[in-house]
Amino acid sequence: QLIPRAAQREKTLLQRICLWAWEFSPHLSYYPELQPGRYHLLLDISSCLRLFGGISAIIDSMSEGFKELGVTARPALADTPEAAHLLARAENGYSDLLSADDSLNRQALTSLIAQQSIQDLSISPAQKQKLRSTGIETLAQLQPLPASAIARRFGIELGCYLQQLLGLRPDPRPVFEPPATFRQSLEFLAPVKQQQNLQKAIASLCQSLSRFLHARQLQTQLLRWQCRLEDQSDAVFEVQLN
Repeated sequence: QLIPRAAQREKTLLQRICLWAWEFSPHLSYYPELQPGRYHLLLDISSCLRLFGGISAIIDSMSEGFKELGVTARPALADTPEAAHLLARAENGYSDLLSADDSLNRQALTSLIAQQSIQDLSISPAQKQKLRSTGIETLAQLQPLPASAIARRFGIELGCYLQQLLGLRPDPRPVFEPPATFRQSLEFLAPVKQQQNLQKAIASLCQSLSRFLHARQLQTQLLRWQCRLEDQSDAVFEVQLN
């Protein structure tokens, strides 16, 4: 059965994912959709390593969380936002970038970034074509060129991009802020006939609420549930908490 894509549901799910990921780091942002159904979530975990037990522990915990959310995710690791973005888009793994003590091996990272194709860079198609026309296919071929030469031949924007990629220029990103209020819903593909079939959905929504309250350092005394019935009318009931 083919189901039309629901952009609003994707947006709601993305916000739910961000709220969940906010538990790992408050320094969180996400990229607009780059390809249909593909988004990039960016977390700065540098200040959270001791709390969660290191890089591997954080990535493992997040991978399990993505599975529970029903989302396919591919982790990437780097020391700048744009480098992490690049490696995630190119679907490069992170295990070879970790040293024996679970720290980031910057020598291995530098080597991996240099291997990346010009085609995977976040630059315009015209810039990619211009680079390829001069025989440049990878970053390793582009990096040795002086910054002045890159700006003169390929434009200032490319030079700025490379500096951000390599950590030579600030690259601030908009930070995700949890919403002020919590409202979330789940849709079923078919009418629910038995009460127990609602239990998993109720548990999922309560878990999301718990994350929201934890992130905002809040508590609630009232839950309001709204169910859409087969005749398109709504049943609303409230649960008072002590």
